[in-house]
Amino acid sequence: MSERLDDVETGDRPDVTVVVPASNARPNIGRTLDFLIASLAPQASFEILVVVNDAIPGPVVSDVRLYRVNTDPRVELHQLPGGDKAAAIRYGFERARGRVWGYSDGDLGWQARVDETGEMLSLVLSGACDLVAAERDQSQWTPIRRWKTNVFRWVGRWVFRHHLVDSQAPLKFMTAEVGRAVLGSCAFRGWEFDVELLWWVRRFGYRIRPYPVHWSTTGTETTLETVVLGLVFMGPAMVVNLARVRVRAWFLQRRLIRRYRRTPA
Repeated sequence: MSERLDDVETGDRPDVTVVVPASNARPNIGRTLDFLIASLAPQASFEILVVVNDAIPGPVVSDVRLYRVNTDPRVELHQLPGGDKAAAIRYGFERARGRVWGYSDGDLGWQARVDETGEMLSLVLSGACDLVAAERDQSQWTPIRRWKTNVFRWVGRWVFRHHLVDSQAPLKFMTAEVGRAVLGSCAFRGWEFDVELLWWVRRFGYRIRPYPVHWSTTGTETTLETVVLGLVFMGPAMVVNLARVRVRAWFLQRRLIRRYRRTPA
């Protein structure tokens, strides 16, 4: 269900569309929206599409409604029952109106600084690159959390043969042209979407730029959470799903590269 201000075509398209996938159970969505608006507002006009999995009980749906009414009407609520992060991003991209598209997690804990996020956006707006991807500083992370993340980074880099240091960071901006190519190529399945996206964008010949950011107050999960949840339960499924997506990409790449290859300016 969508609560868009204006569902008809108008001449007032925003410069930037940011999609925020969110679980209904995540608290403090208002602080995340404050952060994004502070990052976007000095750069360009914008819309923020919060796509919520409201099959999970929680406060986010009502919090976003109140935020839109009381704080900023450029924030829109979209409800996608049962959708994961990748499905939420696809849903948002299908409705994006900006000339630059982006996405960021709804969890406050990951956030970079306002000046860094604004600079990332300005790189795409200025034409310096076609996609900019956050590259997370791990200095505040626990050793086990850092190890877990870097293992999955290595697996992703090995399976997809890309050279970006941090493929999984949930903060990226891209041109609308890149976004449409992503919509036409990616499988949009689970965490591997972040890795798959970068592989397709590079294969299409677009310019990708990593941008180092301070990754505040994240990586604080306990050793038990990391080992049991991350490695025992999630790890094998992540590797299998990543391989499955890579096989799909291998079969589709010739046809899709012809369709979406970047045309030099």
